[in-house]
Amino acid sequence: MSDRDRNAAAARAGAAAGADPAARTGPGRLVFEEARRRAGALPALPTETVELDAALGRVLARDVAATTDLPPADLAAMDGWAVAGPAPWRVVSPCPEARSAPARLEPGEAVVIVTGAPLPPGATAVVRAEAGREDAVGLRADDPREGAPGRHVRPRGEEARAGDRLLVAGRRLEPPALALAALAGADAVEVRARPRVAVLVTGDELVDRGVPATGQVRDALSAPLPSVIEALGGRVTGVRRVRDDAEMLRAAIEAAAEGADLLVTTGGTALSRADHLPTVLAALGAEPIVDGVAVRPGGPTRLARLRTGAYLLALPGNPFAALGALLALGAPALGALAGVAPPEPLDLEVAQGDPGHPRATTLRPARCEGGTANATGFDGPAMLRGLADADVLLLVPPGGLAAGAHTDALALPWRRGAEPVSAPRAGR
Repeated sequence: MSDRDRNAAAARAGAAAGADPAARTGPGRLVFEEARRRAGALPALPTETVELDAALGRVLARDVAATTDLPPADLAAMDGWAVAGPAPWRVVSPCPEARSAPARLEPGEAVVIVTGAPLPPGATAVVRAEAGREDAVGLRADDPREGAPGRHVRPRGEEARAGDRLLVAGRRLEPPALALAALAGADAVEVRARPRVAVLVTGDELVDRGVPATGQVRDALSAPLPSVIEALGGRVTGVRRVRDDAEMLRAAIEAAAEGADLLVTTGGTALSRADHLPTVLAALGAEPIVDGVAVRPGGPTRLARLRTGAYLLALPGNPFAALGALLALGAPALGALAGVAPPEPLDLEVAQGDPGHPRATTLRPARCEGGTANATGFDGPAMLRGLADADVLLLVPPGGLAAGAHTDALALPWRRGAEPVSAPRAGR
């Protein structure tokens, strides 16, 4: 069996196992695929209706249909004259009419018209302003094609008929889609919820500025986490620093849970005496969903449901471990809450062999070049240099990969549309 087949088989086994101990590897840790499945199975939040000017970037929850024909009448596609029948034409009105339809044109008559105005009844074409001339006989066209039936006319219903489905539920509303919704007659649209996310960063050793003293570490997560969460579909309501104190952590979680759908915490997830999160979650009566994952780095990642109904995603404190776990479990969790499926993993070939880990999935930062992934190195749990130079996170299955093998990879949301990083790649 190939490495790819083994990985797929593990995913199927994990999904089928549910809460079965077979879905676990090591003490209390779920296989990676099962942990992702559970994160992606959270119930969706209720949808909401928003005005069009607040809908940019949102995901439609209900189709948008045309409330009228588009366009609603035969319209002039150019400035010039609306004409009836063949030339020459007698201009019956030298000024552009109002947007309401003017009086009927009889054959041989013309009226000045502006782009987008409805054609008067009886009009058969539009002669462009630059292609027509008026003389003693009347209006003539320099180009014999001008005045041909239907020339420079947008016919009624050319783009859509009333009731046609124009925008399908599940699509993201970018500027052209919003403009189409407005043309279709919509004032507001029903969209998927954006989960409210509160971020709690724990650690007495963290400092905000300058070179850390002995025993201190720069806070590398408070600044980037909100942008990553926003890129994954969440709406960050606040970022708070919390000391390594069980009571303070419990109070912070209880306060944040009142106004959030998901809490994201960093640090304190392991089982040492300085790691208070497992004890606090137990004291809060939280329902475990994922209580550790067979993944390197990021094994102590946890996902739980609080009594308030909010969910808590507990990330490790090491920067690469935290960001990797957020991409691996946070993306499907946020997608599930929003009712939107996260992007499917990429299928990439690895340029070099990778030993991986015997019992855990390994998150390996890599650059993707023409469908082939090259590991960037510098991928220890506390390192960020390799991730900063990466396009994707390779999901190296337990047992590793041979050179040329294929595996799944997670695209890094902050690299979408970015220029390739030119820094030299370091080997592991």
